[in-house]
Order: sequence, then C-alpha cells, then structure tokens
Amino acid sequence: MEDKEKPQSTDINSIVNFSEVAEFTEEDLGKTVTITTAEGTYIEQVIVKTYCQFCGEEIIGTIRAAGGFIAAHDLYHKAESPLAQMESMR
Repeated sequence: MEDKEKPQSTDINSIVNFSEVAEFTEEDLGKTVTITTAEGTYIEQVIVKTYCQFCGEEIIGTIRAAGGFIAAHDLYHKAESPLAQMESMR
C-alpha cells in the first residue's frame, strides 16, 4: 500500500484540518470554508469578524468560532464584574 503525501499548503477554499492553524485575515471575510475537527466536519462556514462589546477584543474566524468567542467573553465578563465589585468594597 502506498503512503499518501500530505499537502504542503491549505487552500482557504478547501477543507481545513485543524491540526494545522488557520490564520484568517480581513481579506478572507465573506469566504466560506469546510473545516474538519475531531468533533466533526463544519460545512460551508463563512469567515466573519466580530468583537466583544465589553472589552473590544476582536476575532476573525468562522461563524462557529465567532459564536464561541462571543459566548466565552459573555461568561467571562459576567463572572468578572461581580468579582471586581467585591474587590472594590475592600
């Protein structure tokens, strides 16, 4: 049985294997990619840019990644705010 050669580079319009790091830029906004991870294959994911309305941190990535980014920031800032208030009462 022949060994298959691994591709040397990944075309943004092809399948992205997340053992490689995807580096999206503003030039990629609006493009679609199919991404395969250990969790499954995400088909036709649009590349978007969004930011956290609380701290301003930004992300360029798939809609799935952007949703996770926003959800994680929401949880972080909800937990951080009461802790900061408690700290200021000392």
